[in-house]
Amino acid sequence: MRKKNRNATPEYLTEESEINVENYTYFVGIDPSYSSTGLVVLRTDSDEPLVAISIKAGAPHEFFYKRLKKLLDKLDEVVLSYPIDDIYVVMEGAAFASEFAAFKLGKLSGVIEYHLGTLGIDYSLVAPTYVKKVATGSGAADKKKVMEGVKQRWGFSHICNDITDAYAMAQIAKGAKPISKKVPKKSRERAKR
Repeated sequence: MRKKNRNATPEYLTEESEINVENYTYFVGIDPSYSSTGLVVLRTDSDEPLVAISIKAGAPHEFFYKRLKKLLDKLDEVVLSYPIDDIYVVMEGAAFASEFAAFKLGKLSGVIEYHLGTLGIDYSLVAPTYVKKVATGSGAADKKKVMEGVKQRWGFSHICNDITDAYAMAQIAKGAKPISKKVPKKSRERAKR
């Protein structure tokens, strides 16, 4: 039986979004990509990942449906090893700045969204800039800065930026909000001059 009072939304999360994370035990971050999808699973009581992997879905010359089947099979292998009612997924949505990349990623993430929905898994989407703000305080941070921010904020590091991004999304699922980049009063006064 599904837990009551679920309030996850497939819409993009913002700083104002309120998700009752008390309803969940496992928090999954997914950084979808045609070449290397990052997947991280965290528990309520720990910032140490239960799973932190990069899923390679095949060669670029393979048909999309074959590559997608490999990805979904691996996703199922990992995620379905936990009780569905206790899982909350946050997945990165398309970056809207690049039309072609947004189309390709939208196609991929749309299929993953559909798959999660048919399994009955609660999920939400986040914009790439939101993930960067949570990790670093800046929506314009590059991949290296995000990796540094994740290490500084949660003590997690990995050589694969897809896994680091997925880790940040798992933390967003747990309730992490953007870091506030407050400017000291003296710096503001100097900037006004």
